[in-house]
Amino acid sequence: MTIIIPVYNTKDYLDECVRSVLGQSYTNLEILLVDDGSTDCSGKMCDDFAAEDSRVRVIHRQNGGLSAARNTGIDAATSDYLIFLDGDDYLTPIAVEQLIATIADNACPIGVCTFAMEESALSPALVDRVFTCSSSEAIREMYTEKTFFTTAGSKIFRKELFDNIKFPQGLLYEDFAVMYRLFDAAKTVAFADAKIYYYRYTPTGITKSSFKKKHMDYFTVTDEVTAYIAEYHPERLSLVNDRTVRNAISFYRKMSESGYDDKEDLSRVRGYVKKHYWHYLRQPYSFFSKTYGLLILLAPRLAHLLFRR
Repeated sequence: MTIIIPVYNTKDYLDECVRSVLGQSYTNLEILLVDDGSTDCSGKMCDDFAAEDSRVRVIHRQNGGLSAARNTGIDAATSDYLIFLDGDDYLTPIAVEQLIATIADNACPIGVCTFAMEESALSPALVDRVFTCSSSEAIREMYTEKTFFTTAGSKIFRKELFDNIKFPQGLLYEDFAVMYRLFDAAKTVAFADAKIYYYRYTPTGITKSSFKKKHMDYFTVTDEVTAYIAEYHPERLSLVNDRTVRNAISFYRKMSESGYDDKEDLSRVRGYVKKHYWHYLRQPYSFFSKTYGLLILLAPRLAHLLFRR
């Protein structure tokens, strides 16, 4: 079992992260710390962990971003199964054991648990109930966000799934860009409703900060996802379109709040709302989202100015 931890300037959280792995109930681990060109003391901390525990290996590389660090870890891994953990998050003590149990009796190449953003919500013990689903059903669950999420964390993968699939370097929303392909390649996915991964919310993270041009990567990825789902899983296309509209509405508001005025990008985001809004209107999304979406259609300039600070 290989746990891949990309590390970039996470000195405040790295000790808790790595020690959560060293303290796992399942101990037969290879722990790859991929130092992605950290400029703080994170790189040295990685070396100290390797000196402390022989299961830890450190790879120092030039900064290339999260996808590049993960891909480096995938290429270096020596086991058949992979788990991804971000350097500012951590696992519960039974996380690896739970993920192994999730796939053990189901012969599934992917096992999925889930995450919590509050420590009190984490699962303290193993969860026995596991259900399996087809790739199409897994894609449905992911886009409705009832059980599956697009994040790479809280999942276990057979390494061979990454023979032809890699995280896209230079793009944000890297999990969104690959998870549907991984589910499709797996054919079957096993799920246990166990919250075994603590996701640390950091408001300064790039996907949570004020809107920047780079956030338009979401729609580059969306176009790829939509084309793939339309060809291979047309029965799920309406779910993808509905989620795209929901996120486009959210992005438009974030553009407003950030004073982002690129007319081409504003028009592009509005286009996603316009294309599928009337189907979205009939779905169980929030009243605010639907109302703001309508305003984007009817009075886009007013919608853009409404939340401007």
